Amino acid sequence: MGHDFPRKGGHPWDVGAILNYEFWRDQLGGSQKVIGQRSLRLGGENVLVLGVMPPGFDFPPGTDIWLPYTDGDVVVGRLRPRLSLAEAATALRGLGHKPSQAARRDAGPVVESLHSFLVGDRDWLLLTLWGVSFLFLLLACAGAANILLARGVKRRSEMVVRVTLGAGRPRLIRQLLAETLVLAAAGGLLGLGLAWACNRWIALLLPATQRFAPFPPTEIGLIVALTLAATLLCGLAPAFHAAGGDLNRFLKAGTSGTTSPSAPRRFLSAHELLASGQLAVAMILLISTGLLLRSMVEHLRVPLGFRAKNVFVVETHLMELPEVAAAEASYFDTHPMKGAGSEYDRRMYQAIGPTIDKGLAQSATFYDEALRKLAALPGVESVAVMSPPPFGGVFSPRGYAIEARDAGHVREGDAFHIWAGANAFQLLGIRLLAGRDFNAADVESAGLYPPPAQPVEQPAIVSEALARDFWPNENPIGKMLSGGLADTRVIGVASDARFDSSPDYKPTIYFPFVARQGGGFQCDFLVSVRPGGSVTGFAPEVNRSLLPLSANLIPPRIFSLEGSTTKSLAGLRMAIVLLGCFAVLGVVVAGLGVYATGTLMAAARRREMGIRVALGAQREQIQRLVLWRGLRSVLIAVPAGMLGAWGVGRGLSHWLFRVAAADPMTYVASAGLLVALALLSGFLPARRAAAADPAATLRLEG
Repeated sequence: MGHDFPRKGGHPWDVGAILNYEFWRDQLGGSQKVIGQRSLRLGGENVLVLGVMPPGFDFPPGTDIWLPYTDGDVVVGRLRPRLSLAEAATALRGLGHKPSQAARRDAGPVVESLHSFLVGDRDWLLLTLWGVSFLFLLLACAGAANILLARGVKRRSEMVVRVTLGAGRPRLIRQLLAETLVLAAAGGLLGLGLAWACNRWIALLLPATQRFAPFPPTEIGLIVALTLAATLLCGLAPAFHAAGGDLNRFLKAGTSGTTSPSAPRRFLSAHELLASGQLAVAMILLISTGLLLRSMVEHLRVPLGFRAKNVFVVETHLMELPEVAAAEASYFDTHPMKGAGSEYDRRMYQAIGPTIDKGLAQSATFYDEALRKLAALPGVESVAVMSPPPFGGVFSPRGYAIEARDAGHVREGDAFHIWAGANAFQLLGIRLLAGRDFNAADVESAGLYPPPAQPVEQPAIVSEALARDFWPNENPIGKMLSGGLADTRVIGVASDARFDSSPDYKPTIYFPFVARQGGGFQCDFLVSVRPGGSVTGFAPEVNRSLLPLSANLIPPRIFSLEGSTTKSLAGLRMAIVLLGCFAVLGVVVAGLGVYATGTLMAAARRREMGIRVALGAQREQIQRLVLWRGLRSVLIAVPAGMLGAWGVGRGLSHWLFRVAAADPMTYVASAGLLVALALLSGFLPARRAAAADPAATLRLEG
C-alpha cells in the first residue's frame, strides 16, 4: 500500500520512507492515517511515510525501514533473459560511479544471484536437511508397509471367509486400501499438528531478529500429497499380498500362520525383506547424520580468532549532503563516464571540487566527533573501527594478485577486504604476528582524493592464511599486492579470524580505514565495554550522543558482536538439533518396526513353536530360533546400508569438515547401534514365544 520512491528527488529526508509491515503494525498501530504523513522521526527530521510493504516481505532480512539510499555497496537488479552473471559483471565494469571510497577500493563489481546472497553458505544445510527428511520418509514408509504386510498375513483367514461369502479380490484390495487411507489420514493430521508445534518450537530457538513464517498453503498441500503418495506406497503391495495367493489353502490348514504346511519355506519372507530394507535405510540415515553431526561439531569447535564478549557494534550511515548529490548528478548527466574510473574522478573534481570537499569534510568531522563521543560514554573501555565487522556484513571475496620474486610470474587468488582503524586489532584480540599496525600516515596515504595521476602505494595487513598460502617459508613483510587502483605493500601479518559462518580461515587483506568519503559515509564502530553491559541499556546512550552530530545521520543500528556471531551460527546449531532429532526418531522408528515384525512373526508361528516344544525342544532353543529369524534381516541390512551410506557419503564429502566420508568410527558405531537395536527389539518376542504353553497353543491352532 502507498507509493514507491520517486525516480528523482533531493535529500532522502525530503523523499520519505517505506515501512516493514510488522514495524508499521507494532510501532505505528497499523493506522492508514500515517501513510502520506510525516509520522516518522529519523535523524532529527520528520520523514514522510510513503507506503507499507505487504506481510512477509523481509529483504534484507530484519529491515524495518527502507530509505532511498543511492550510494550503497549492494545493488539489486533483474537480469535480462539469457544473460549470465559473468556477462553482467563484465557489462558493469566501466560504468559511471560516484567518488566514494568503496568505488576506489574495488577492482570491479562482484555479481551473484539473489538466492546465493540470501542463503550463502547455508544452502548446503537446507539441502542436507531435505535429504535427511527424504531418508526418514523412506524409513517410515518401509516400517508402515512392513507392519501392514504382517497384519495382512494375520488376516488371511478373514480374507478367505470374505471370498467364500462372494467378495472378489478387487473388492478386498479396495477395502484394505480404504483402511490404510483412514490410518494415513489420522497419521497425516497428527503429523501436521506435530509439525505446527515443532514449527513454533523452532521459532523460539531462532534469535529474536529473525522472523519465522508460518505454514503457507503450498506446504500444507505438499503434506497432503505426500500423505496420499505414502498411503499408496505403503498399502498397495500389502493389500495385493493379503488378498492374493491360494486363500482356500490357508482355510483348510486351519492356521493363521504365514505359511501352510505345504507351502515352500524361503530364507526370507516378504515382510522380513521389508524389515531388511527398513533397517538398511535406517543404517544410511544413521551414518549420514553421524557424519554430518561430527562435521558440524568440528565446525563449531573452530576458534573465532577474535574476542566477541563485551563488544558492541555501532553501524552508522551518514547520508550525502544534498548539494553534493545534486552537483554529482548534474555532472553524471552531462559527462557520461568513459575509460578508467580514477581519471573520471579527477576530471569531476576539477569541475566541482569545492562541493565535493564539503562532503569529504562532513564525513571526516562526523568520524572524529563520533569516536570522541563514544569513548566518553559510561562503561566504555575503548573504541575502534572495522568495516565490515566480523559476522556483521556482506563478505564477497575479491580478486587480487601476488607479485612473486621470480620476474614476470604473478599468482592470483581471492581474499576478504576489510577496512580497519587504529586499535581495531587490539580491541578484538587479533594478534599481530609480524610487522606493525596502521598509523596516521597510513590513513593519509590511503585516503587521497581525487586519485593521483600516478598510483601510489598503500599499506595493508594480511592474515596468516594469506601469508601461508602465497609466501610459505618467506617473510611477507614488504611483499606487494595488486588488483585495485593502487599497489599495496604488506606492513604486517595478523592472526587468522573468521568473518562469517564458514569454518575455514579465509585469506584476508586489511586496509586502513579512511574517514574522508564523499558519496555517503558508512562506518562500523567497535565499542568495548565493561562486563555486564547490554544492548538495551547501551543503545539509548549511543543515540543521544550520535544523532545530534548531523541531521543527515540515519539512526545507528547497534548490536552485540557476541550476539551477532551466535545468530550467524544459529542455523548450524539448529541443524545439529534437527539432525540429532532425525537420528533419534530414525532409531525409534526402526526399533518399533523390528519389534512389530518380530511380534507378528512370532504370533504367526505359534503352532510351529508349540509342536517344537511338544517334541522336546528347549525354551532356549525356541528363543534362539526366533531371535535368529530377526537377526538375519540385520545381517543383510548392515552391509547393504553401509554400501548405500558410502554412496551418500561420497555426495556429502564436499560439505564435510575435518571428517572423512568413510569415517570408520561413524560406520562401526552405527552398525553396532543397529545390531543392538535389533537384538533388543527381537528379544521380547522371542521370550514371549518361548514362554507360551504348547498345549494351549495346539488347542487354539489345531
